[in-house]
Amino acid sequence: MIDKLEMSKDLVRSGMDREQAEGVANAFEKAIRGVLATKADLEVACTRLESGIRQDMVKMEVGIRQDMAKMEAGIRQDMAKMGQDMAKMQASLIRWMFAMWITGIGVLTAVLELKP
Repeated sequence: MIDKLEMSKDLVRSGMDREQAEGVANAFEKAIRGVLATKADLEVACTRLESGIRQDMVKMEVGIRQDMAKMEAGIRQDMAKMGQDMAKMQASLIRWMFAMWITGIGVLTAVLELKP
């Protein structure tokens, strides 16, 4: 930061009267105060930034966990449906196998009956 007393002394030594020098030093200090950031200002800004980042990370984590839960539920539903479909397909295959066996036995019986 600027030392107003030193600045006003330097201005007085350079030929300016004491009141003018103090006025210039005060004006300069006021102008700089609004522009320059102190260490404390930067620490506050960093703390706020870190806090905001942490909050955003928590929100993202919650969102990711919710999305994962939805995906898991969807996968479980798909797997249950696939199990049901496979059971239906197995029953259908068993029916076809019996139909083929009965037809085969019928054909074999007919061939054996026709043989002299």
